[in-house]
Amino acid sequence: MNSLTIENGHKAHITGFYQYPTYRHLLAGHRNRKINRHILKEVEAVAKDYAKQENYMYPVYVIEPLEKPLHYVVRHNPFNYQFATLPNVTCIVLLQCLESFEEPEDEDDIMEYPSSTLAVVWFQDSYAFPIDAFVLEQIKQIPWLEVSSDELQIEL
Repeated sequence: MNSLTIENGHKAHITGFYQYPTYRHLLAGHRNRKINRHILKEVEAVAKDYAKQENYMYPVYVIEPLEKPLHYVVRHNPFNYQFATLPNVTCIVLLQCLESFEEPEDEDDIMEYPSSTLAVVWFQDSYAFPIDAFVLEQIKQIPWLEVSSDELQIEL
C-alpha cells in the first residue's frame, strides 16, 4: 500500500509512516481518562516531530479514537479516576496529494504540479498494515482542502 483514498476519491501518496504503542510511557498504574487526554494532547506534537525528522512540516489531523471504559477493582482510588483505554497502537502517516481539487477558471491558472500535504494520526488495536477499515473510511471523510497545506514546507 503506497497510497490512500481521500476526499472525493483522490489519492494521497504515503511519504512516511510511524507507529508506536499508545501507552509507551505508562510504566505503572491503570489506563484512565486523564492519561488518555494527555496522550491525545501529546500526539499532535509527536506527529510534527516525526515530520521534522523527515525534514518536512505537515499540518496534523487527528482522527478521534474510541475510548473504551475499563472496569477495574482497585483498593485505593483517591482521585476517583474513570478507567478507560484507547486502542493499543498510535499510527502516524504523512500524506501528499498530487491531484488538483479545483477546476481552473482559465488555462493560465493551471498549476503545473499541484500538491497538498497532511499528517494523519489514528489509533488502532494492532500494528498496521493493514489499516483498520474504520480508519480508512475516516480518512476519506477528512475535509482535505480545509486542513491540508498546499505548500510542502522543508525544515532545514
